[in-house]
This record gives sequence, C-alpha cells and structure tokens, in this order.
Amino acid sequence: MAEIGAAEATQACLEEIREMLARNYPRFRRRDIRAIMRRHGLTDAPVALLLGPGRPPIRRLVHFMRALRRGTRPTREEHPLFSASFYRATNPDIASAGIDPWLHYQVFGRAEGRSPHPFIDVSRLAGQLPDTLTAVVVDAYLMRREHWLLSPSPYIETEHFAAAGPWDGVTHPLVQIAEQYPAEPWVRARLSLIDLVDARSPERHALAALMMLDPRRVHAGRLSVWSRTAPPPSDSHGAFRVVPGFFAGLDGTEIVAIGREVVSRDGTAVRNRHVVAIADDGERYTASTLVVAIGELDHRALGALASRLDGGDIVAPVDVQQERALNIAGVRTLPFGRQAIVEARHLELCGEAQPVQIEAAAALTRGGFTPPKVRTSGVIAAHNQLRWIETAIRSLAAEADEVVVVDDGSTDGTAELLETLVREEGFTLIRNTVARGVSEAYAVAVEASSGEILLIQGGDDRTLPGRAAASIAALSDPSVSLVHSDPVVIDADGNVLPHGAAGEFQEPHVSDVLRYLVETGNFICAPSVAIRREDYLAHGGFPAGIALLQDYALWIELARVGRFDRLDAPVVEYRKHGGNLSREYTGIDTARRRRHAVELSWVRERFIQAADRRDLDRLGAPAAANGQLLARDDRALLLSFALGDQGVFRRAVDDLLTRVAKDGVEVLDTLGIAPGDVAELIYRADPENLAALGRSAAVLRALGDSASG
Repeated sequence: MAEIGAAEATQACLEEIREMLARNYPRFRRRDIRAIMRRHGLTDAPVALLLGPGRPPIRRLVHFMRALRRGTRPTREEHPLFSASFYRATNPDIASAGIDPWLHYQVFGRAEGRSPHPFIDVSRLAGQLPDTLTAVVVDAYLMRREHWLLSPSPYIETEHFAAAGPWDGVTHPLVQIAEQYPAEPWVRARLSLIDLVDARSPERHALAALMMLDPRRVHAGRLSVWSRTAPPPSDSHGAFRVVPGFFAGLDGTEIVAIGREVVSRDGTAVRNRHVVAIADDGERYTASTLVVAIGELDHRALGALASRLDGGDIVAPVDVQQERALNIAGVRTLPFGRQAIVEARHLELCGEAQPVQIEAAAALTRGGFTPPKVRTSGVIAAHNQLRWIETAIRSLAAEADEVVVVDDGSTDGTAELLETLVREEGFTLIRNTVARGVSEAYAVAVEASSGEILLIQGGDDRTLPGRAAASIAALSDPSVSLVHSDPVVIDADGNVLPHGAAGEFQEPHVSDVLRYLVETGNFICAPSVAIRREDYLAHGGFPAGIALLQDYALWIELARVGRFDRLDAPVVEYRKHGGNLSREYTGIDTARRRRHAVELSWVRERFIQAADRRDLDRLGAPAAANGQLLARDDRALLLSFALGDQGVFRRAVDDLLTRVAKDGVEVLDTLGIAPGDVAELIYRADPENLAALGRSAAVLRALGDSASG
C-alpha cells in the first residue's frame, strides 16, 4: 500500500509540474519545480521529468562565469536520458527557434512522440505498449517497474543488463546504462553502424549511432547533420570542417568524402548514403590554403606539394604515412583522423581519389564488422639516457602510430642525440631546458599526443613486437581501464636477468586490484602500461610533485573505475641500472626511503579522501558499528586505522582526537572504539613524541580514568 501511495504522489507531482510548465511556457524556474515537489513530499524529481540534478550555488556561479568567458549560454546539468544536443539536432525546428530543448520536450515534444535520447525509440516502445497513448509511453516505460525490461531500442540490452550485468536492482536499468555503462555489451554501437547504411530515418539514425559510439563525450557537445555530397565551388572559403582521411565540408554540406568507412577514426562523425552526422569536437586552425588529400601521393607528388606550399598553408593528410612524410618535409599538417576546423581563404583537393562507396549492411557483416582502426601514441619522458634512448624510440615507433618524446633537461648529450634522431624518425620532440620532473614531462607528452590509446615507456626501456595489437584488443573491452604485462628484465648492457629480477612486478594475480594496490602497494610495471588518453586526462595523469610513486597514484585512480587486464606475454623489456627509479628498496639510500614512505602515505590518504561507498566496500571498511550504519567519513576513518601505513595512521588519530575534543567521547561510541583503546592509538601513532599530536592531553583528560589507565 505504501508503494501505491508513493506512486500516486509521484504521478500527481509530475502532472502538476507539467501543468505549471505549460502555463508559464516558454519560461520556468527550477525553484517552482522544487516547491511542487515539497508539497508532494518528494526529494527526488519523478524520473519521467528527465530533469538533471542541478548544481550547488557555487558551481552554478562558476559555470555561469565560464559560459560568459566562452561567449556561450549557460547550460543545465542534464539527466542521463535527456540529451539537449541530440534533441536539437533531430528537431531542427526547435534549434532554429532557440527554444529550451528540455522544456519543449516536456510541454510539446513528449505528446508529439519525439525522442529525448538516442537510447529511446518512441515508436518501438509504443509497439510494445499498444494500449498506451504515444504521449505517455515514455512515462509508462520509465515510471512503471513492470515495464523496465522492455526494449527501448534495438541497440540497448536492458534485459541482458538486468539479468547478467551490474544492475543495482533499484535504479531504472536504462538510466544506469546511460549513466555508468554506455558501451558494449549493453549498448550495441557496432550493430547500429551496420544498420546505419540503409536506415529508413537517416538523420535520426546517424545521430543515434554517433552518440552510441561514445555517449559520455558526445552527450554535452553540439551535434549537426550535414547533407551529401556537393562539388566544391570555385571560390570556396570560410570555416571548413575536416576529418583528414574521411571528410571535408563547408556550411553544413559535405564537399568531399574520403575512404569507405562508416565512422571516422576519431569517432566524431558517421555517415550513410544521405547524411553525415558530426559531433563538433575539433581544434581550430587558420590557413591561407587548405589542401585536402583525397588519395595517395607518390614521392614525386609529395615533393612537388611540399615545394609550393608555404608556412601559411596546411594539409589534411589521407593517412598517417602521408602525415609523417609531409612533417619530415616541413609541411604543416592536420592530425590524421582527428576532426578540425580550418579557417581558410582557399581550398584545394589533391591526389587520385578512390571511388567512395558506403557499403550495404550485408557487405559490412560479411566476415564480421571491423571497427575503425584505433590510433596509438607512444609517450616517452627522457632524462640523461643517452646510452639507450635511440633503441627505446625505434622500438616504440615500430608499434605506435606516433611517438612523442619529452627531453626533461638532459645534460649528458641525450638532447643533442634526439635532435638528430627526430630528423630521421619523424617523431614529435619537446625539450624542457631544465628538468621539471617525470610527472610534468609525461603531462606535456600526453598533451601533444593525438592517439586514443597511450603506450607509456621510459627512455631506457624497449617495447617488444605485438604490444600495440595486444593493448588495443584488451582495451576494446570498455570495462578495462588499464593493460599491463610482466616485463622481461634486462641490465644496462641488454642482458636478460633471471626471472626473479622482476621483483615487485611478479605479484600473483589478485581478485581486486584496487584493494591490493591500496593495502599492499604497486605491482604494475609502468613501461608496459597502455591506457586510454581520455582516462589519463580525466584522472589528472601523474600527479605533480611526486618523484617516485606518480604511476602508483594514477593506477589507484584507474582501479576505482575499471578492471586491469594483465597480458599473457611480456610487451616490454624493463631495464634495471644504477640511474633509474626502481621501486625496490635494495640500494636505495635513506633519503629515498623516507621520500618513498611520505609519498606512499600521501597517495593512500588521497584515495581515502576521495573514496566513495563502493570503494570503501571493496576495501572492507566497516559499514556499521554498535548496530548503527556509519557515515562515509566515519568508514574512511576506520579504514585509515586498518591500513597499517604509519603516515595515514597518524593523521587518522589526529582526526579522531580533534573530533573527540570538539564533540565529546560519544564520537568513540559511534565508531565502535572503546575509550580504553585511545591511549594505545595515541602511542602507536607517535610513541616518541605525543606532544606532536597537540590534542592528546586534553582528550585523555576528557576520557578520564578509563582512558588514562
């Protein structure tokens, strides 16, 4: 009966909110919605309202100021199942009128059968609920639990997700998929691309397929549909949209199509026979002439092109080999396969065009659909590694599509050798005149890279054949956040050391990587690691100011959000010599040991401060004490006591004493800590200097005889 009452209250609240929206259209205030929710006793908006969570006042102010600096309108934080960009792109009448997409959907679009999100096909849902009016079919699907396992789209596996996936059993499964798991196997993006070629609604299907490729990146971006194909006018000039090797267009019309792929290499554009759907995601360039290569160029043609272009021109290469050859010749190029916006006065097409044919679904499925090639970037931070840097670069260049090397203030001749090698190998070289540290050097290298996947390597290590292919295959699973392998350990002369020399990198397979990393320490060989570039950036990369454990800090962040895949065969030769930063204590001086201990405590403390409920569950933090559920901060405090890290332990005791001094001894009862144990905690935290904790004496007095005894 309580559930029925709650459902009725939610429905009544939804209806009143929509009546208010229609009455005040085209204006509304979020506080009016909250007032209606309070009258109905609701703290969360009805799911069918598709209203985002909103921002706290400070975040709203920051967001507003950033929008003003960019010259754009502030946007509302969106619900996982409402995409304003998708709604505008599929309804150009709304976009041209400048109407708020969410408001239009709630007042008009819902009743007209318009879709709020690419994961929801209204006509498909209406077919499964024949007795429900189209105007409320999405409401019924979202709000009535018995409809949750219906198929909202041929490309969304809600039933499979609920039966075999990580469904929490409480949240609507489609909301959870859109918010946390918008990828294979729950979102069948590849199947949507196969069907894209012969779609009956080419504009909507192209946009939906584009968003399914990477919903998190595209969700908040601007989407557009471009018509195909128009010959370039003789006086073409303006802001050209270009994806080298795939597409070039101007003012909403494709000028030239390149290649036979359905989706661009960077995943920002898809096409069928009628339209090209694009997610605006390009860097801006200016040029006198934009030269778009539409086919291969032999050496003579490349030389002729390079000789007649000047520094104000730019070339969109047709493939990565052409890009490298032009770069070596000193020609400015756009990154192959990455969307760009080029403001140019002239357009020129060069090369022998291949016939462009978007293949039918049957041809795509013959032998299995092959997704577009993933681009890899090898990144090296080098410092005084003259003896080994050439081998390191050549081995990585044989695997990666591009190599970026940052010389971090070398003084042994490494920098001079790199200047020679860059002319021969064509990699990207960036020089720091003074050493800034490993973390900053890798940050610069990653910023300069263009690949989707990063292959991390040191300037003294050597990549083994097959590394890129194995890493790409492992990272095709969206649940995997990091790929690594055991290393082959070699000495300074390249001799293979005994198997046991791998030391810290030969830990047994563990059931929970996060728990092992936090409780035991690092076991990942950094030069064997491959990660997605977007994940590296999203988690802050290697933290600045950390000299020994910068990789360990990033591994913990990645372990929070995904699985680690350990490859069966080694993909790197890891060199041990007197000058590199081994994580073993053998031979490390006392100062290095102290720094290692301080950094280890800092990394663990950072994790504890950021840990959410799932992280605390994984590390076994107590969820209750004395029969009462504990708050997140209390669980984190108890976890700090259990870790066994002296630095973390001391800060935890200090936090505990602060709370007892402020709130009284009842805090101990909440945490399940006996008063008599406090003196022992204080002694364990700092046995030689109790005064350093500052609050010890006052707390012991507050505890009285039971604690002091």
